[in-house]
Amino acid sequence: MPQAESAPKHPQTPGTASSDARRQAAELTALEASIVNTLQGDFPLTHRPFDVAGQRLDISGKQLRSTIASLLERKVLTRFGPLFQIERMGGQFVLAALQVPEERYDEVTAQVNAFDAVAHNYRREHALNMWFVLATSTPAGMQQAIADIEQATGLPVHAFPKLEEYFVGMRFTVGGEQPVGVVAPADALEAGNARNAPGTAIQGVADKLDAIRADDGAGAQSDASAPPDSGVAVPTLHDEDWPLIRACQAGLALDTDTPYATLASQLGWTEDRVLQRLQELLDAGIIRRIGVVPNHYAIGYRFNAMGVFDVDDAAIARLGPQVGALDFVTHCYRRPRDLPLWPYNLFAMCHGSSREAVLQQIAQVRALLGTDCRGHDALFSTRILKKSGLRV
Repeated sequence: MPQAESAPKHPQTPGTASSDARRQAAELTALEASIVNTLQGDFPLTHRPFDVAGQRLDISGKQLRSTIASLLERKVLTRFGPLFQIERMGGQFVLAALQVPEERYDEVTAQVNAFDAVAHNYRREHALNMWFVLATSTPAGMQQAIADIEQATGLPVHAFPKLEEYFVGMRFTVGGEQPVGVVAPADALEAGNARNAPGTAIQGVADKLDAIRADDGAGAQSDASAPPDSGVAVPTLHDEDWPLIRACQAGLALDTDTPYATLASQLGWTEDRVLQRLQELLDAGIIRRIGVVPNHYAIGYRFNAMGVFDVDDAAIARLGPQVGALDFVTHCYRRPRDLPLWPYNLFAMCHGSSREAVLQQIAQVRALLGTDCRGHDALFSTRILKKSGLRV
């Protein structure tokens, strides 16, 4: 007999109605919307990249630079530049959570956000009410970061390292109505799915599963997600790469037509050397993509929830890729349970324009899992506490 499903339980967050996760979408011009929709990847690696990218939009490079700067200033974008895959650099990502007393919440937020290893931090509806992503360049650095946060806050860190990655991929479209859990165009083409032209979402679970399987061999854990001690080879980084990574991890310069020449000047390199090495890092998957990163709340995806599910361990390898293939799932992982507080082992991020839409997505995942799922919950984010990206 299957166990009765546990009911989701999470306290409502004080001040939820006015939190920044519920704010109205920003008003964007047609040009601004086009920049957000089309420049989330494939930003050119060339001498005057803004001119080249601007030609696609029928604007000058100068106008493109000023518009991206405005979108960043208004927090429609969270950053602009390369996005690094730290696990391909021998490092580690870990999702972690704290149970923070309400009277200490602001204090603990400041303490946690002060750590460079904290790339993202969200308030979520649950007894574990602070969720953050740690990114470090070595596994030893991860253990130190966790210990330092525990010492600073006086609170135990609940760490949920990735055991298996079933899917990571997202493309946001202004308006908040389009599916976001799509294979990026470059990834789709690499997977041999040439019917998906750049900018076109992969339609249907079957197509998305085909692309995932072709990309990682079985729809299971790929080398992009392999922990450093897994025995899976990762691309080689050279000592010279670290100054380059540190120079552009916060983004590309917007006060010049030639941002790669600016990087070269900072590093004492030639511009050609910068362009060549960035392309090599992109080809190796160390750079995931180069482009704008939207604030999904500001462009219409005003609600997101981390759907979590207690799935039978014997069934999760079969079901995880199916959940990851749903077109509204942007991230899907297997992570460890942390009993008795946390019984869940399958995590799926869902985004939508309304709370009801996201709850319907969670219900669809739950229906797919069937009797192999013993319980689930939906942890809605109610506030962005930090979103800075990788810092090494």
